[in-house]
Amino acid sequence: MIPKASIAQLLSAKTITSKGQPVLTAFQVEMQAHLRRVDKNTTSGSVLFLGDSITQGMSVSDISNKSVNFGLGGDTSENLLSRITTMESIKQADKIIIEIGVNDIQQGFTNTVKNVERILNLINADVSIFLLAILPVDESKTKKINKTIAATNKEYKAICKTKENCTFIDNYQSLINSKQQLKSEYHSGDGVHLNESGYSTLKSILSQVI
Repeated sequence: MIPKASIAQLLSAKTITSKGQPVLTAFQVEMQAHLRRVDKNTTSGSVLFLGDSITQGMSVSDISNKSVNFGLGGDTSENLLSRITTMESIKQADKIIIEIGVNDIQQGFTNTVKNVERILNLINADVSIFLLAILPVDESKTKKINKTIAATNKEYKAICKTKENCTFIDNYQSLINSKQQLKSEYHSGDGVHLNESGYSTLKSILSQVI
């Protein structure tokens, strides 16, 4: 197990890639190298999960025994777009699940929807895509971004409709309370990341449609 201090150091250490590319932490650079190795030995017909820390922390094998987790903590739509352009496994996948966007919104990025649309365009028409709504947050614990999340989700739904192979999954509504916040019983305490109950609910939603 990596000590908490070491994890914090990895997450905070910034590494700037080539001009025009996303800024990554040392942890993300190391994880991307790991995911490239996974990509090279992923079998045809797999179910790929692409996303940020929400995806990385999910036990995707509970949803399908063909699942492969390509989640990367801290990922943005820009970096996911960069990652997917080099992935061989997307060409022979059976299904691809995409969960991305909350880090974009937290950092004030405005090109999220365009990036996601470009990601969808890179996936073959014979591969089933499931685009997840960005999860709500508990604004008492983090930035007040739920209005932006909800607006972005509407755009996600719209671009997904333009693709015959794309299904939009509105997991947002199943996780909010009466105040339109991520339920406190569903997050780990930071208002963003899911706990066991939150993941159980999300995996239940995904298992019904994937």
